[in-house]
Amino acid sequence: SFQDLYHISYVLSLNKHGKMLYEEFTKVVRLHMDQSLVQISSTNDEYLLNAIIEAWSSHKIAFEMIRDVLMFMDKNYVQVNKLMSVYDVCLQQFREVIIFHAQVRKRMRSILLENVSLERQGRVIDRGLTKSVLCMLVELNVDGTNI
Repeated sequence: SFQDLYHISYVLSLNKHGKMLYEEFTKVVRLHMDQSLVQISSTNDEYLLNAIIEAWSSHKIAFEMIRDVLMFMDKNYVQVNKLMSVYDVCLQQFREVIIFHAQVRKRMRSILLENVSLERQGRVIDRGLTKSVLCMLVELNVDGTNI
């Protein structure tokens, strides 16, 4: 349960195991992102944006839960040691591993630019999906030159 996980994180942080908890947390997040990358990169272009948004939506929920569970460590170990917050690590890992992956990035950029071109030609595109991807990029703090 949430209370049990929070309590374990609290006890570990309180007993000076914040460094170990933080390092293991970052390893697990990276491993999870690598697994998601395999699924996303194997998706064909027609469904790539959908796969990215599905992964983003589920990861965002998980990020918030992880942040809540590790709240004590975040306030008492991370801030004191001037490390990146738990939520920011999750966002950074999603951005670096999935969005900035060369293959995914190139394909996503191509699809987004194609959607813009089609829209300008008066053809129908999935505006909601395109908007969701762009909002995700804004939330991840990705600027136009990086994508």
